[in-house]
Amino acid sequence: RGTSAAQRIDSAGLTTMVKKSKKSERSEPVEKAGASTDQLEALLEQAQGCADSLAFDEALEHYRAALELDPDNVAALDGMGEACVQLGDMETARQVLERSVALAPDGDAGRYMNLGQMSEGEEALRWYESGVQRLRTERSALEQASGSRTELHE
Repeated sequence: RGTSAAQRIDSAGLTTMVKKSKKSERSEPVEKAGASTDQLEALLEQAQGCADSLAFDEALEHYRAALELDPDNVAALDGMGEACVQLGDMETARQVLERSVALAPDGDAGRYMNLGQMSEGEEALRWYESGVQRLRTERSALEQASGSRTELHE
């Protein structure tokens, strides 16, 4: 987009934008230090709105911007992974979903199911089994919460 921006591959293998300093030719993350929680939340809301409207290209832009502010944001990684799946970019989807799972193994079960669909054989089976285990854990937690509320009302 910007004339002074360049792309690089970060440690997770994701393409990110960097700005060239006018004083030197070294690359620096785009305004990473000045990022606020409000900016991040706004980007995630915009991305989700685009995804809900099936505007996955636009959603992807917002998720990338959110990841520039916080490269370890699991919600942004999950959203980006889903947008990439919808756009048919399975390589990037796999990268971001695997990173999301590594950062938050107890997160959303959908990540595991998507990774299972992208995999074959034993690897696919392992992803699906992990996803099913997450779903069971989520169901159990919901049942316990529901039971606790019922007991309180009696």
